[in-house]
Amino acid sequence: MKKTTTNELPKPLSISDYISQLNSDLQKLRARIVGEVVSFKVWSSGHAYFSLKDKKDGSVINCIMWRSDLSMCGVNLEDGMEVIAFGRPNVYLMSGKLSFVASTIELSGEGSLKKAYEELKRKLDAEGLFADERKRLLPRFPKKIGVITSRQGAVISDFLTNIGKHGFSIRLIHSGVEGQAALPGLIKAIQEFRDEDIDVLVIIRGGGSLESLQAFNNENLVREVVFFPVPVMAGIGHDKDVSLVAMAADFSASTPTAVANELDKIWEAHRLELSHFEQGIVNSFRQLLNTEMNSLSLLTMGVLDGFKSFIAQSENQLKMFARTIIASDPRRQFKLGFSISRLNGKVLKRVTDIQKESILETQLLDGVIQSVVTEIENDEKK
Repeated sequence: MKKTTTNELPKPLSISDYISQLNSDLQKLRARIVGEVVSFKVWSSGHAYFSLKDKKDGSVINCIMWRSDLSMCGVNLEDGMEVIAFGRPNVYLMSGKLSFVASTIELSGEGSLKKAYEELKRKLDAEGLFADERKRLLPRFPKKIGVITSRQGAVISDFLTNIGKHGFSIRLIHSGVEGQAALPGLIKAIQEFRDEDIDVLVIIRGGGSLESLQAFNNENLVREVVFFPVPVMAGIGHDKDVSLVAMAADFSASTPTAVANELDKIWEAHRLELSHFEQGIVNSFRQLLNTEMNSLSLLTMGVLDGFKSFIAQSENQLKMFARTIIASDPRRQFKLGFSISRLNGKVLKRVTDIQKESILETQLLDGVIQSVVTEIENDEKK
């Protein structure tokens, strides 16, 4: 009978299974590597194949960058560039060759960064993306503010402290802001804000070197800012060169605090304008009131003058009536020797109204006498 040992050999793996297991383990070996680009080529599939060479000892590793990552990296790769690639090792199943699959690439060294910055700046400037006439005015009444920055650190705290208490509705989308690796998060945040109802978009970060600001000098990010549906404000700190995103923004300031102050200043200007408007209403009302009071005073004086004139005229008329009444008083006539004769109670005016033997009553000052007509003499018949 065949004996078996306790130390049995493991079951053999197929080549495919082994490479798959190997790649699974290699996933844990993500790294940032630096080297010089050699034999760079983009195939018809859109994927890039190249090598990175160590300048010190000439060691080489083959690299792959898939089309989607290449379009996002923002670096126009070419032979001789010194770059930093972030990615993982991978063994290709059909050839067994080891390659480094790069997900992001950034330039290494101030000279390379400066050169790429200036080249892209000239290209975008020639397209008019930095022109003042292209830029949009900030909203007159910005209320809903979208903010893209890191939720960690002092930047967002300083921004919120200085924006003022104007009832803003502020929505923050977190994104990394350091180096080229921040680019995917920044673009994703901008695209997410495209579907939201905001009045202005704010992109802010603290100061940094040209290397740390690589994501903000990326062509794809610049175009996202330029074609964003509402005005974009940028507050991106810098040591020397202004970032291309800041150049393309509709409003740009050198610090996040300055962007916050600008939003605060807009509403403070409206408060001052409203205060002037209110004061203008008060002044207009006072002026109108003074005008009406003056008119009322003039009207009152006119009424009083008219009333005084009416009283004077009435007084004169009363005096005239009094003189007429006094002059017409029979007793005054009686004192002058006049008398009134009546026949049957009717005042006699003509001699033709009486006959001989008529009994008359004659009113004198101090009494009445009766007489009998004995003779009638008519002056009209003389």
